[in-house]
Amino acid sequence: MASTKGKAWLRVKDTDGIDEQRKKILVYVRDLWVWGEEPSRAEISRDTGIRLSSVCARVDELVKMGLIEVTGTKTNPETGMAVDKLSVARLWKPGHPREPEAVSLIGGLDRWMHPEKA
Repeated sequence: MASTKGKAWLRVKDTDGIDEQRKKILVYVRDLWVWGEEPSRAEISRDTGIRLSSVCARVDELVKMGLIEVTGTKTNPETGMAVDKLSVARLWKPGHPREPEAVSLIGGLDRWMHPEKA
């Protein structure tokens, strides 16, 4: 029988859970981008309910995948420290020649990317 620690590790390794976190973060960043806002990792964590350590890991993965980009820094109002501003990568933005490819990377998000088509 697996230990509690071992069971917890198996849950962390669950790729479906990681994929759901990626999607949730990507949707959140995309929604804010539509409104002209660029969230920090802490804001994503606070508003999505995903632990900050998980948000940091998923954002780093999404940046490496080319789906999210760091666009600069802003001041965290709580700490006064500089934090990264995040946005959807240029290839997600309407009209970019690779936009359909970006949509297919996560799969099934065409309705999400283009709610006006639904």
